[in-house]
Amino acid sequence: MSIIQPSAAFWASQAPAGGGPDPYGAYRVLAIRGNQTDGITDLTGRHTPALYGGASVTAFSGPFAAYTSVVRCIGSGGSRLAVPDSADFNVGSGDFTFQKWLFNDGTTGGQIVGQYNGVDANGCVFLYCDANAGGYYYAYTSSAGTGTAGSNWFVEQAWQHVALERQGTALRLYRGGVVKATVSLSPGQVLTDSTLELAFGSRSGGAALDLACYLCDIIVYKGVAIYGGSSYTPPTGPMSVV
Repeated sequence: MSIIQPSAAFWASQAPAGGGPDPYGAYRVLAIRGNQTDGITDLTGRHTPALYGGASVTAFSGPFAAYTSVVRCIGSGGSRLAVPDSADFNVGSGDFTFQKWLFNDGTTGGQIVGQYNGVDANGCVFLYCDANAGGYYYAYTSSAGTGTAGSNWFVEQAWQHVALERQGTALRLYRGGVVKATVSLSPGQVLTDSTLELAFGSRSGGAALDLACYLCDIIVYKGVAIYGGSSYTPPTGPMSVV
């Protein structure tokens, strides 16, 4: 008798709205709440994030009432949350999901997340938001980047749930639980094993592209595309510990 396994989209639909067990917890390689209680501690225990260039955990209403402080990147001077490079971020040709809550204040454009310092040969994944709610994202193989640009991907002066996932040959951007763009990668395309820090709010190393923003509930999943191209309801509560 054969057993049909439920799809990733099915399991995503079964996940608690917030605070309950994560059905993809085993795939988490980074989990940062960025709030007044947990700060920038990586709840997986695998990494030691740090704040640079005036970034801080500061009083600001998060996407949930329970969050009265979140990570603030000031939009200048390399202000960012960064995690040292790790094998956890060497995604190769496998599936992955990066997700977070983002409040873009609309005054600057900059890097939302990436291992990227402006040199394509050094990059892995890069997601950028411009000052007019548009943006672009790329995945890098050696010195070549595969990506796309678009308008109205993001909103300004409001919390939005943003996710970037790879599933096979599809590299998808979501905002608010809806696919905003899809890029086609080559079958088996291996992304660069970057040695740069994974940075949020500025380029890796603080090399420009500073985004004035607030961030919380940052999660990186390695080995799974948890939404699988389907629309989803953004979490209505804080992320779970596991």
